[in-house]
Amino acid sequence: MRTIGDRLRAEREKRGITIAKIAAELRINPQYLQAIEDGDPDRLPGGFFYRAFVRQYARYLKVDEEEIERELEALRPPQPSAEQPEPFPVEVPPEPPSRFADALNRLPLSLIALALVLAGGAAVYSIWFQNRTTAEPSREASLPSPPASPAPPPSAPPPQEPAPAQPQPSSAPLAASTAGPPASPPVAPAYLPPPQGVTPVASAPPEAQGARFSVLLSAKEDVWVSLASAGKTLVLGILKPGEQRRVEAAGSAKLVVGNAGGIEVLVNERPIGPIGPRGFPRTVLLSPEGGQVLPPKPPAQPPSEPPTV
Repeated sequence: MRTIGDRLRAEREKRGITIAKIAAELRINPQYLQAIEDGDPDRLPGGFFYRAFVRQYARYLKVDEEEIERELEALRPPQPSAEQPEPFPVEVPPEPPSRFADALNRLPLSLIALALVLAGGAAVYSIWFQNRTTAEPSREASLPSPPASPAPPPSAPPPQEPAPAQPQPSSAPLAASTAGPPASPPVAPAYLPPPQGVTPVASAPPEAQGARFSVLLSAKEDVWVSLASAGKTLVLGILKPGEQRRVEAAGSAKLVVGNAGGIEVLVNERPIGPIGPRGFPRTVLLSPEGGQVLPPKPPAQPPSEPPTV
């Protein structure tokens, strides 16, 4: 039975294309493409990169993507299904009738009718009294107000004796006292608004815990990107040269790139620096303080052959 690698190798040889040419155009390490054709996914950084690179390889060679997806799904290990135990039947005894309902059933119909008449009369009186109290203030407001009595003429103020001259304090201490403490410089906010021309395309859920911060991805070459925060995928796909993606994360975020040298990452408008060489994948943990590049997974070593005697 032909594997995915055999099909891709046959299609590549049929077109007369070398692995080096495909690796240069897809920005993927040629060793990874050779491992895909050999059917050895352990030589790649992980199963996630294996499936992503296989899809890009098949799309480049124009192989049927639906068949490739079916074969990739067949390679996934089966998930164990947890059987739910059947619930144990519990018999609930019927609830006995309440004493209040029993006493209400014993009352004669005449008393019940009298109580209903009294309740209805009380409701009618309450409505009538409320309408009366509302109409009285409006009637009082419509009555004309009596004319105001003229105010008596103001009396002349008694003459005041001149106050003794007081020494005037110097202007220097007054200026110093009114100046107050020096103003403290404004504190820059933790989140800077996005510049004009770049708008957020996705953000973490509003109920996510942790401080929120902005992440700006700027592609210098073709690069595959996956960015997730608070259990939600914010960016997934290939960025073209000059293309940008701005998102808003919460708490922390995980960034996975397939071409570490072809992308620039800014957290709160501050670059985190280079994350790896060109053509190699990298994983970066992002936070409001910056980014931390995780060490790459070493490729699996082939088992050594036993010495011959």
